[in-house]
Amino acid sequence: MRTREEIRHECGYLHASDGTRLYWQGVSPAGRHRTVVALLHGYNSNSDYLLPMMWSLAETGTASFAIDYRGHGRSDGTPRHVSRFGDYLKDVAALCRHVSRRAGERSIFLFGNSLGGLIASHYGLVHPDQLRGVVLTAPFFGPAFRVPRVVDFCARAAGVLFPNCRVALPRRFREQPHQISLRWWVETLRAQRRFRQEAERFRLPVLVLHGQEDAVASPSVTQELFARLGSRDKTFRVLPGAQHGDLDPIWGPDWWCEVREWLLRRVARVPEAV
Repeated sequence: MRTREEIRHECGYLHASDGTRLYWQGVSPAGRHRTVVALLHGYNSNSDYLLPMMWSLAETGTASFAIDYRGHGRSDGTPRHVSRFGDYLKDVAALCRHVSRRAGERSIFLFGNSLGGLIASHYGLVHPDQLRGVVLTAPFFGPAFRVPRVVDFCARAAGVLFPNCRVALPRRFREQPHQISLRWWVETLRAQRRFRQEAERFRLPVLVLHGQEDAVASPSVTQELFARLGSRDKTFRVLPGAQHGDLDPIWGPDWWCEVREWLLRRVARVPEAV
């Protein structure tokens, strides 16, 4: 177990392929480490929320790197908005390139919380060769609340005609934003449908944790998708009584330990230092 004095924190900026400037930060154990994780936060969040978990990982020898993806935190972009869901994948690609340069040939795991879980899942479909495995917590594969068809239809139309238009939301959990952009909503729903259609193609090792009382991301949709994943090495666990916010990485040392142990069990060798 490393002490805080044996762990280093660093930060800076990198650029996605379209020039978007992204803030990154990393937490690494001094000297040799066991493996490397790239992390993605949830919607209306930023990489600062990942730091408690990153420090916990570093204490047992795992280095981790995270970004604020576009529209969040210190990164460029319209706040909490995206024109195409694929732009998020450009941000992940930039993060993975950054981690690869620092970690050489070491295996990279990808972690995603909430919206970050949906993004990580798509990246695992497109670039499985870059990843050793994926961890998803409260992944936003489908809303836990019902959206009337007429509202959904109007949102899709407005998302095309007025992409930056924002609508107010009823508050369902403490970290939820007051508003969302219609284009972001349309792109996110489209990404959810696309992953449901291609779930069988996902073959990476995967750990999925979901709160039983999640009122934002549907636990039943996640469980149904998990059953269809093509992965041979896959683990799904429901956390009794847990809500969506309980799986934000700023909370929950108990499940951090589960994530950490899952990662380390899948490390084939002890890599060199960063």
